[in-house]
Amino acid sequence: MSRILKYLVVLAVVAMYTGCEWDTVGEDEESWNDAYGWVNFSGMYRAMDGGILVTDFTYTSPEDGTEGTVTETAVAGEILAYGVDGSHAYGGSLENGPVSAGSLAISAGGFVFNDNGDGTLTGTAGTAGTISYASGAWTIDLNALEIGAGVAIVAGYVYEASG
Repeated sequence: MSRILKYLVVLAVVAMYTGCEWDTVGEDEESWNDAYGWVNFSGMYRAMDGGILVTDFTYTSPEDGTEGTVTETAVAGEILAYGVDGSHAYGGSLENGPVSAGSLAISAGGFVFNDNGDGTLTGTAGTAGTISYASGAWTIDLNALEIGAGVAIVAGYVYEASG
């Protein structure tokens, strides 16, 4: 029994020392391990329900190699417009911008439009739309279908503020 206990203690100590390595990658940066300093996890991470999981990250400027911070703010439940009888196409501008590519989701009645990251929105039932990331201008086309009068068209998205 003591032999097994000794083995487990040695294994725990080795695991602790190999897994707890704090080194710096750059002058003011901390990374849990220099071996993984090249890994870049910035981007848009979505939950199973399409919600945003990651909203802040640090970037390195490709021009001069300096670092800066991009603060991204998530917006949920922004009402863009209301359905009008006989209408199947809608458009407008988001309240905030610039919009992070791939982050926009618009819900219009039973239709959902997701941002493909290239300025196009793919909707359910053959519907489609567009988004201008710089200006926040959006359009959706329900493909001759209607959502009904007074039904809210709601958006969730992430917008950027560089610093």
